[in-house]
Parts: sequence; structure tokens; C-alpha cells
Amino acid sequence: MPMRNGGPFVREAVESLLDQGAVPLEVVIVDDGSTDGSPDTVRAIGDERVRLVPGPQRGNAAAAVNAGINAARGEYFLRCDADDRFTPGRVHRQVAWLADHPECVALCGAFEVVGPDGKLVSELHTGDEEADITEEMHGGITRTHLGTFCARMQAVRDIGGLRQYFVGTEDIDLQLRLASAGRIHYRPDNDYVYRLHEASSTHTQASNQREFLTQTARDFAVQRRDRPDGLDDLMRGDAPAVPEGTGRESRVNDQVQRLLLGKAWKEQRAGNRQAAMDSAWRGCLHRPFNADAWRQLAMISVKPVKARQVATSDRR
Repeated sequence: MPMRNGGPFVREAVESLLDQGAVPLEVVIVDDGSTDGSPDTVRAIGDERVRLVPGPQRGNAAAAVNAGINAARGEYFLRCDADDRFTPGRVHRQVAWLADHPECVALCGAFEVVGPDGKLVSELHTGDEEADITEEMHGGITRTHLGTFCARMQAVRDIGGLRQYFVGTEDIDLQLRLASAGRIHYRPDNDYVYRLHEASSTHTQASNQREFLTQTARDFAVQRRDRPDGLDDLMRGDAPAVPEGTGRESRVNDQVQRLLLGKAWKEQRAGNRQAAMDSAWRGCLHRPFNADAWRQLAMISVKPVKARQVATSDRR
């Protein structure tokens, strides 16, 4: 867990890691220069499985996570940010699965998004069926969050850990490079809870930089797949320069509203009118001066529900 001013969320995050059933584990928390008392919050948890180690204090999550990898003694690697949390029992479940499938280097799953208050915003659709996703990752496609991954530690070390070039998108790059180490499997279990809030890196990084680095990580995956030497431009020392940050930062209320309205329409198509209305209403409250949100709420309230026909169409 990389931590830089974990604030009001870090205790909940750490406790979720400890609530994992009968599996031996260590929680390596890398304090990367916190000034808000977060280290004291961690120490107050008082669990011998928690280790607090100093970070490089570069303000770079990749460097902080690499410090944790260097300090770790376990056989498996899982990452949790200091404002997110694991679902109960997922470590035990994933480790048991990997023990039975030595041909795979990592197992990943589904995740959900909550708001700053911890209330559910959306369960993102990452796939309803089990699947080997190695080939899609070779093509630069990611379907889930790095926080859902349980990977063999040796595989993570063999590929060199996280790359600091990918500021704010190091998680996407690591997912894609893990496919170079072996097979990746997906199961549709809900493994991770991702929290949206204004202080998260997603909402403090310029959008044009995040978009550029995300696309570059995907392009690099294709390069590694298609080139005879298996090297991407960064490995060759020829990575493109990251543009200056000029894009508008993503705002949490905007993003939460979009997710809630999307969920509302999904519930409406499924014939769940009350659930659709509840989700649309919550979406309107996140940005009450957005007239389009209220228009969508009105449409959902009057649109006829034809659950049987819609369900047939969805299957088609």
C-alpha cells in the first residue's frame, strides 16, 4: 500500500486487508512523506501483520510501490491504495486458486466504485464469465483495476516492478506487462472497492497527461507483442515525451453523476423502475445544477418498463 497523506480513509483500507480469513499475510505500507498523521493512524491499529516502511518521497506511486515490493517477504503481490479497500476473503480465495493453477502468474476480478462517503456508485461491468485474458492484454486491452490482481511476486519482480515513466497510470502498465510473464486469468468475483474523491491521483492529474500515458501503455503492449525482440520503446530508451499538463482535471461529482445515471438506465432497461429512479435521483443530487441530469430523471420516471422485451434484446 503506497501512502501519502492517507487522511480519513487509511484505517478502513488497512482493516479491510486484515479481514481476509485464514491466510498468512503481511501488509507493507510505504509511507511516502505523509504530513497528516497517517503513520500514527497506521501504528494505532496495533496488528503485528502490518509493517510501515519509509518510501522514496518522490511523490511517485510507482517508486513507492517498488519500495514495498523490495521490502515484502510474501509469495504473492496485491496492491491496495490507501483510500480503497479489499472485499472480505478475496486474498484467501485468490491465493487458493493460484495454488491450484501453477500455469497462471496472476488472477484478477471485478470491482465496484464508491463515493467519498463510501456509498456504492456503480458495479462496473468487467465480464460475467471466467476467462483467460492473456491475449487481450497482449493487445493492450485492460478490463479491470490492478487492485483486483493477485500475482506471483516473482513474476512482478522478473518484469522489473512498476515503471516510473507512467505517472498515475503505472497500474495499467503493470497489468499489461504481467501478460509477458505468463497466463492471466479473470474471474467475475467482486474483489476491490475503488473510492472516488477529489484528493485521489485520478482527480489531481491533468486529463491530457493521463490520456496520453494510458494510450502509451496500450501501444507499448502491442509493440512487445509484435516486435521480434519483445521490447517496447521505453525498454529501448526511446519513449515519447509526456506532454505538459493542460487538460482540465476530472471532477468527482461529474464522474459520480455519469456513473449513477448510467446505472439508472441499466436498471430501467432491466425493468427495475424503483432502483432506476433511486440511482438517477442520487445522480442529480451530485450536480443539482445540471439540467440534463434532471431531464434524464424525468425520462426514466415516465418511460414504460418492458422488462421482458429488453432482457431478450440484451441477450441478443
